[in-house]
Amino acid sequence: MKEVKQRVDAGNVKTIIMADKKFEPHMMYGDGEAKKAETNQEHLKLKKMGWGHKKPPFKMNSPLKGKKGLWANIHAKRKRGGTPNKPGDKGYPTDKAIRDSQ
Repeated sequence: MKEVKQRVDAGNVKTIIMADKKFEPHMMYGDGEAKKAETNQEHLKLKKMGWGHKKPPFKMNSPLKGKKGLWANIHAKRKRGGTPNKPGDKGYPTDKAIRDSQ
């Protein structure tokens, strides 16, 4: 069991964990990265840099990030008066691209 002391400084309660407990390596998360803190010094360094113990939520990387998509391109071409591409032409959307856009 961890021994815990509480100290009051100018109205703020600070919790101090006693150093008699052996440090256990664990994962820390920050800046979209994960790193294992092997030593207490490394743990304190990461904590000072704003890293924490909570794993960030999973974010899916979309291949269309920053792009408007197939239908936006089709509508833009219609708006500027372009003729649609015919099957077999360069730039004609594949069946997979059409299925994925719906």
